[in-house]
Amino acid sequence: MGLALAAEADTADIQNWADHVLRKESGQSSRYLSLTMEIAVARRFAANDDRHVYKIAVVSVRQLESDSGIRVWHPDDVHDAMLNGPKKMARQANDVWSAMKRNSEILVEGAIPARVVAPLRLQKRRT
Repeated sequence: MGLALAAEADTADIQNWADHVLRKESGQSSRYLSLTMEIAVARRFAANDDRHVYKIAVVSVRQLESDSGIRVWHPDDVHDAMLNGPKKMARQANDVWSAMKRNSEILVEGAIPARVVAPLRLQKRRT
C-alpha cells in the first residue's frame, strides 16, 4: 500500500502535499498515502466503495517509520515544510493544514507492507 520511495514515487501523478490534500482525484497516483483515525472520513474519501477502507495499527505505522524508512507527515510537519518551501507552496500551507486537521489526516510517504494492513469490516452504508 503506497508507493516505494525513490523511482516509483517519483513517477506518481501527484508530487506535493497541496495537490494531494486539496486536489487529488480518483485514479490519480500520489507519492503520499492518506491515513485517518476517523472512519467517517475514510468512508468519505473511499469513493462510495468500502473495499478501499483499511485498518493499520498506529503502532505499526510508528514502527515502520523507524524500521523501514517510510516518512510520516503530520499536519504541523507539512505546514512547516510548506512555509519553508517555494512561495507558491507557502501560500497554500494554511489551507493544507486546515484540511488535514479537519480530516484527522496524516500522510505517509513510502510503501506500507501488506502484513500490517487489513480490510476494515464496516456496516453497510445507508442510502
